[in-house]
Amino acid sequence: MTIEDEAATATDARSRVAEVLARFEHIDPEGLSLVALPAPDAARRMGLRAQVTAAAERADRLALLEEAETEAREIVFRRFSESGFRPQPFGLNWLQSVGTAPDRAAIGVAVLDAVAAAVVEDGLADDVVVELTAPFETLVGADLPGAGALLVGLGGRPVWVRLILLGLACAALLVAIFLAIDNESPLELLFAIPALAVIVAVLRARRPPASTGEGNAAAGSP
Repeated sequence: MTIEDEAATATDARSRVAEVLARFEHIDPEGLSLVALPAPDAARRMGLRAQVTAAAERADRLALLEEAETEAREIVFRRFSESGFRPQPFGLNWLQSVGTAPDRAAIGVAVLDAVAAAVVEDGLADDVVVELTAPFETLVGADLPGAGALLVGLGGRPVWVRLILLGLACAALLVAIFLAIDNESPLELLFAIPALAVIVAVLRARRPPASTGEGNAAAGSP
């Protein structure tokens, strides 16, 4: 392979990496807390990553691989920080889950593996590429906030739990409004704030589609 060819393939690899990271950054920050990917099999992933390293060494892309993974880590950390607690009209978004540590670790692994596969995609078998990128495809393929849809759910709780929470919150809101009117005291409306926060949380959160059904099977298959 000539120097020009090597430069061209490296450019293609960088383009693939940029595409992976752009797709990840397109996810709404709140959506990251609503996806639960299965933890990868450690032994199987070690074998896959060994193939990535070998392919990168053959293609003289070890430096590019390290650079791409460093950039991916920085972006993942930044996106997680954006999905944390933030000011809301009625205080912090306490009722918005920020995700568990294992869930965040699984998302980080999915992004890193997809970036690594992008660097040496042309040097890996198709089935290896598919296996490395399956969790990432599940992540970006999930119907997450930011898609413009109004979603009902609360983390993955059953429908009846969400309906009960919504009903109780609406009842509490009405009672607070009635007391404020009856007592002619706007201070009574302070009791409406927690109820309103619950209503907003139920309406904004959703059941994580990536943690159920075929999405998990695809992401977790060895």
